[in-house]
Amino acid sequence: LHDLNVDLYVASFPTSGGKALIEAMATGIPVLYHVNYQSRFACVADMVYPDAFRWSDLASLISALRSVNRAALARHAKLSRTYFEAHHSEQAASAAFTGRTPAGVTPPALGDYRPDTTQRLFDQSNFTPAQGRS
Repeated sequence: LHDLNVDLYVASFPTSGGKALIEAMATGIPVLYHVNYQSRFACVADMVYPDAFRWSDLASLISALRSVNRAALARHAKLSRTYFEAHHSEQAASAAFTGRTPAGVTPPALGDYRPDTTQRLFDQSNFTPAQGRS
């Protein structure tokens, strides 16, 4: 990714891949990820730096892409790499797995995830607002 001069890593969707996301953050590449409305387990909100670019529908994707500029990319590159070093690096993983986390270091909080319960209800009931009941 670094050799290809990638400016922004767009995570896969609707189900995101954690390993690829971590590799992008390891190289300090800013991240844009999809918030899966059905499950936090199908999205990487809990693995990515808190201010990462995010989207859940076409309007928010367009908005996120429009907010990308050189200054934002530079800021996000630092956030991405810093978060990787603190939470996903070999040293961080080793400390977590061995229980030898340095004093004052806490695991990251769960990411900002808000499921779309209305859309889930529509999915379960075969109801769409445009069509009514089928």
